[in-house]
Amino acid sequence: MASIVQALRDVWDIVDKLAQKLQPCDPQEIRESIESLNGKLRLLKPFLDDSIPLDKDKIQLQLENDLKGLVAEIEILVNNFHRECQENLPNQEPEKLYKKIYVFCKGLLAKITQPSVEARFEGDVRKLKRKVREFEINKNEYGRNFGEKTYKRRKLNHIDDPEIFGFDTDIEKIVGWLCDGQVVDRAVVSIVGIGGGGKSTITKKLCNRNEVTTHFGQPIWINISQNYVLSDILRDVAQNLGIEPSDMNEGRLGKAISDELEEKGRYLVVFDNVWLEEFWREIAKYLPDKKNGSRVIITTRLNNVAMMADKTYPPYVLPLLNDDIILKIFLKYVDPKNQHCPSTSPLYSIAKQFSAYCRGLPLAAVVLSGLVATRPYNFHEWRKLSKTISWNIDGRACIDIIAKSSYENLPQAEKLCFLYLAAFPGGHKIEAKSLCRLWVSEDLIQPEERRTLEETAENILNDLVQRNLVQVLARFSDGSIEYIKVHDILREFVVHEAQKLGFIMVCTKPDDWERCSKARRVAIHCSLDLDELIGNRANLNVHSLIIFAGWSNPLKLDCSKFRELRVLMCMKRGKVELQGNKGAPMLRYLQLATRDLLGNEVEFGEWVRGMKCLKTLDLRESWHGNLSEWIWQAETLRHVLLEYSGPATDGPPASAGVKNLQTLSWVRWDRSWEEDSVFPGLSNARELKIVINRGIPKGEIERFLNGLENLYNLIIKGDLAVLQEIDWKDFPFYHSLNSLSSYSYKGTIDPNMPLLQLRDGMFPPNLTELYLQVGKFGSDPMPELEKLKLLKTLNIELLGGVENENGGVENENAVRRIRCSSGGFEQLEELSLNFLPLEEWEIEPGAMSMLKRLHVWRCDLLRVPPELTDRLPSLQMLNWKTDDPAYEVAIQNIYEQKPNLRPYWLK
Repeated sequence: MASIVQALRDVWDIVDKLAQKLQPCDPQEIRESIESLNGKLRLLKPFLDDSIPLDKDKIQLQLENDLKGLVAEIEILVNNFHRECQENLPNQEPEKLYKKIYVFCKGLLAKITQPSVEARFEGDVRKLKRKVREFEINKNEYGRNFGEKTYKRRKLNHIDDPEIFGFDTDIEKIVGWLCDGQVVDRAVVSIVGIGGGGKSTITKKLCNRNEVTTHFGQPIWINISQNYVLSDILRDVAQNLGIEPSDMNEGRLGKAISDELEEKGRYLVVFDNVWLEEFWREIAKYLPDKKNGSRVIITTRLNNVAMMADKTYPPYVLPLLNDDIILKIFLKYVDPKNQHCPSTSPLYSIAKQFSAYCRGLPLAAVVLSGLVATRPYNFHEWRKLSKTISWNIDGRACIDIIAKSSYENLPQAEKLCFLYLAAFPGGHKIEAKSLCRLWVSEDLIQPEERRTLEETAENILNDLVQRNLVQVLARFSDGSIEYIKVHDILREFVVHEAQKLGFIMVCTKPDDWERCSKARRVAIHCSLDLDELIGNRANLNVHSLIIFAGWSNPLKLDCSKFRELRVLMCMKRGKVELQGNKGAPMLRYLQLATRDLLGNEVEFGEWVRGMKCLKTLDLRESWHGNLSEWIWQAETLRHVLLEYSGPATDGPPASAGVKNLQTLSWVRWDRSWEEDSVFPGLSNARELKIVINRGIPKGEIERFLNGLENLYNLIIKGDLAVLQEIDWKDFPFYHSLNSLSSYSYKGTIDPNMPLLQLRDGMFPPNLTELYLQVGKFGSDPMPELEKLKLLKTLNIELLGGVENENGGVENENAVRRIRCSSGGFEQLEELSLNFLPLEEWEIEPGAMSMLKRLHVWRCDLLRVPPELTDRLPSLQMLNWKTDDPAYEVAIQNIYEQKPNLRPYWLK
């Protein structure tokens, strides 16, 4: 609906500009027509925005769907007219243009008030109009929560990894089976339980046990969807083993996996959430049995699936938890500091009641805690919430009730964002930034003062996390979310609700296409021949096409048949061929994640020509050539993400019309920079990854950087001798920069390059990530780097060294000793030292107290500090690679004493 209003505003702008410049006729009547139309749509907007029902009868639901269809027709008409005006405005005579706009507005008014609509809806339309008027007066009466207040969630320190109690006995039993030395055959351990019962959670917990990681090394974890494709599963296994599967068919993949597992020795593979009996028969032949005690874990809701695997161990049926354990889980999320719900408080009695509602399911406790946490710590508020839901249901259905209650408690904007997750397959790792960009492109995000649309979207995602409706898989060093996933049970609710409302239709088999093609948003989770199914049909009303599937034959996308397409997201494994002259003119979001995008730069340029509405272009995994100059003419562009595995793409030309870019990666500047046209439109950029050509003088680089006032993340690659002389405190983003990476070109470093002396205040003080390549250090860099109090990730790589006679790396006049002082790097979690000619590293007590991951690569002269593991109490992984046999022995001794510190490829 927001796009209709925006289109009307655009049309009005055209009329208004003409009215100011041209006098031959009076535009007043046209103004009145547009105002009348705008008023009617304004009345419809609040109803349509909140038209997702709780429990409305079929007539009312049909009425709402018909109205949505009517508005969709109006939106198409407005957009087509707007596009025609934009293309033909310079060639129109004023009188003819006024007449065209007038006729157009009259037609729109007729669309809304046409008698056929009144006749079809009979009295329902009149009732609806009355409700809309009342809705404007008192939105709560007809709002989503029927008078209930929508609560903002309290800000709590969220627990990303669900902390589940009560399965200790079960874990001990399963660990015993896994590490059973008496059974040398490859054996399957099946864990069976109701959805939401904790199967995946306890499996992760037992895989992290010391005895399991010592016995097997790092497990291979694979999520299985209901509509899995075996070749996709094999690709996931191959990638976990470090095999590049891009050009392999199923047979070659299986052979490569089998060979790698045989070489690995004893292995543990987890297949999570298996649905079909034939799965084990299909996958077993690729898992070799070397009689060394290898194991496979299968988690499933279905006992017959568990019985199909080998019978060495009986299926382990996971019991439901008792109310006391559920209460402990519930309070862990609702009141983590135990300040408001002690056992003597009135809230504790309500908490016990909530726990009883969960019917022994830990997921129900986690989701319900997210709902309760939106309410104040108030007895009456909690009791009122308790009375709003019927709980006379056992088992899985209680999660559906809790999920529905949590969903209904969401603010309206968050409801639609939550339902949008139906577009992603089960178990899919969802990139948070891409999700937020999709929400923005779909007009699901309303603007807020002093925030970008992406920042508002990120806040919505954080709220969904706080409510335990989505799970965080990974975070960036600044704490922002990198990846999320949706629990299968919650995803089932989302898909059901989204399809019931017609918000998104999910195509899981070819027979679904006819039903799905009539929807405005379609997610395809199966292999099908779109070109054949569409045939000669044109002007399909699909606005969003999201594809997750693999094809053996090239997927042909003829966007000329999707003229109203706003979102195209193709995460397909296989060949993709883009067809259709000038692509989709209304496209806002384009993401192609295929290594086999057919076509050359000229063909791709023609395809994207005319995409004047594009906001996001994501070609990180598909495009290696230069972009057409047509791309840079889209003034709406906000995010351009390109692949960098070789020469970077040319940046926007001086004539580019982009002015709203927030993200740009990777681009190359390979010509002299003109004073007035240096990367035009980048003043609003927040994330920038750029390759600077050789020969660009330091002064011009600094002038360019000085224009980036809003920069948050910067990766810059260029002439190392120039980059290391840059003083970052001279730039306007000095205090706001979060992540800085400075890299050199590959090749030989000038041996006459001066030593790098770190200066006081040289780096932005609020960095959480720093990746630094240097030629030579003139002094120990650690004292200066320790001043970066927020630093969580530090990577230092020395270039310009020469190999000594033993193959080690040396660097004349370089620093040989570094010291990490007590209390220094207090937030640091990851440290990488690469190719440094160090001989001694002193770690004082209390230094790097939060360090979890340490990587030391080819520092061949560096002796292992004897106090290494004792001085780093938080260390979880140690990757120390050296070619010196004497030092290699010391590293192996550490691995033997603390096997949990080994990186997975050494386990």
